[in-house]
Amino acid sequence: MNLRSSGSKNNIASQSQNIPKISQQFRDEEAKHSEQEESSSNSASTEYSEDDSDEDSQGFDYDEDLLTNLEDLELEWTETLEFIKSNKIMSFRSKNPLKNDLSTLVEPENFFGLIITDEFLLQICKWTNENASAQRNRKRRESHEKKWEPITLIKLKAFLALLFLMPLVGKPNLKDYWSNKALTSTPGLKNILTRDEFLKIKRNIRFYDTQRHNKQDALYRVRPLMNEILSNTNENYNPPKELTLDETMISFKGRCKFRVYMPLKPVRYGFKAFTVTPSDEPIVLNLSVYDGTNHDLIHLVGSMLKPFESKGHIVYMDRYYSSPKVFKYLEEKGIGACGTCLLNRLQLTEEIKENIDSLQKNQFLYYESENLLLSVWKDKKPVTVLSTVHKVKQVRVIRRKRKQDIERVKKHTEAINIPMAIAEYNLKARGVDIFDQYASYQAFSHRSVKWYLEL
Repeated sequence: MNLRSSGSKNNIASQSQNIPKISQQFRDEEAKHSEQEESSSNSASTEYSEDDSDEDSQGFDYDEDLLTNLEDLELEWTETLEFIKSNKIMSFRSKNPLKNDLSTLVEPENFFGLIITDEFLLQICKWTNENASAQRNRKRRESHEKKWEPITLIKLKAFLALLFLMPLVGKPNLKDYWSNKALTSTPGLKNILTRDEFLKIKRNIRFYDTQRHNKQDALYRVRPLMNEILSNTNENYNPPKELTLDETMISFKGRCKFRVYMPLKPVRYGFKAFTVTPSDEPIVLNLSVYDGTNHDLIHLVGSMLKPFESKGHIVYMDRYYSSPKVFKYLEEKGIGACGTCLLNRLQLTEEIKENIDSLQKNQFLYYESENLLLSVWKDKKPVTVLSTVHKVKQVRVIRRKRKQDIERVKKHTEAINIPMAIAEYNLKARGVDIFDQYASYQAFSHRSVKWYLEL
């Protein structure tokens, strides 16, 4: 065992010698650019304004006349075999997903700069240095602590790179990444940032101007970063026709006044974020974190989908957001909608409810009212999908059978006819779920008591 351990140790030592020693190169580049960054941060022409940043996220205006009409909305459902969608929803013009030519970009750093620009990173450096100076003046420095060295652009990028790398190399404790033990060490990280440098930046980093910020906004600590990412994403990306609106959970168990508990979610404790993504890609187009403020559904859905008005988009959503009033509001704004809907929001007559309850398995019905199509299909229970864009049409799909059906007929799949609106919903209402899946691969698993670091 001793011989094996010694050989293993020598092996790892020889491998670590083969890792390029980039620490000196990193220091040289940092020194080279430090003077340029200092002058550019002082002479930056685009000083970040907190007041301007909140305008887009909180500047949703009600259309009073439209809301008044929707308050008086009365639905009279009639069974139908033909449905014509509203002409207020224009045809979508397909575009290249990328707004700009990216063929000249080669390095990952260049693509990262499309989402978070160097100008904004310089602002983060400035805010972080100001916060570190204030903290140093507020409390006495411990004897073992080194003096704070102003963070530069290169050092900040190195810090962010380590945050992206750490989920790929799991460790139970953050300090274990700088361990000197032969079997568990991660030599490459030491050549980029020392442990104390990383922890100091993590402790002092700020994403907002400590002198100028709106404390009435519960998310003022991360609002500038959120707006930077969302605005740059939409500047470089053309969303497709089909979008998904859903909520995602960001895990956090510390103290925060707008932390929520959702027992039916995989992540039960944390922050709830309303999210808009393409129906098949993990790209966030709009995001709003629930901060404890209660808004009605029209305000919530209208503010999330405001950037997509009058462009021919179709939004798929679940029963939390779906209602006839919301769909009529989106129709007036030129947005198609489709989603499962609760029966008590539909103003159904007793006769229609009895017809739905009497459906046999795999039977379906269609009802129409005020340019709204209600598709009902009986699976184990009735499935109701509301739409402003689909036709009265069935499509044939292949699905897996339940266990009891497999034992009876010895077949694992079956072909059935279901309404088109339900088939389209099943395919295109999972964009946020795809985003959650990809985000879980890069989740930073080490806890922090600071809620804004989790966001």
